[in-house]
Amino acid sequence: MGEEQYIYTGCVTYYEDGTDPVWEKLRLMSACKHFVVSNSTFSWWTQYLSKSENKIVVSPSRWFNNDYESPLIAKDWILKMHAYERKEAHEKRKN
Repeated sequence: MGEEQYIYTGCVTYYEDGTDPVWEKLRLMSACKHFVVSNSTFSWWTQYLSKSENKIVVSPSRWFNNDYESPLIAKDWILKMHAYERKEAHEKRKN
């Protein structure tokens, strides 16, 4: 295996082994400064409960299988498209 490289230095890394209760996972995750969330309510709550004033939240742009715009996505979040969304956008431009 090669050497591990990190973009950020001085960061605390926590590896979860599956033995912590759910409330402890929620507490630990909500103590973070920034978040990369999935389209799940658990990860949504972790960023919501965070006391970080200038948090950065990166999220999938689509939380549902249809074009419904989720009210859970805040306006200041950074949204990332999934590969299938990029393909759909490309197909729409071709037509």
